[in-house]
Amino acid sequence: MFHGLRKSAVVFLLEAGCSTAEVSSITGQSMQMVEHYAKEVNQPKLARSGMLKWEADGARTKNTEEGSL
Repeated sequence: MFHGLRKSAVVFLLEAGCSTAEVSSITGQSMQMVEHYAKEVNQPKLARSGMLKWEADGARTKNTEEGSL
C-alpha cells in the first residue's frame, strides 16, 4: 500500500518538474530509487521528443530533395 503511494508521489513530483534531488529530499527515498522511477516518467517524454526530431528531419530531407528537381 505505502509503496504505491510513495511511487505516486515521486511520479507526480517528477511530472511537475522537480529534479530527482528535490524529489529524493521531499520523499526521503534514495536517489537510486527516485532515478529508477524517473526512467519510467522520462521514457514517454524522450520518445515523443525523438519522434518529433525524426519527423522534422524527414520533412527537411523531403524539402531538400524536392528543391533539387
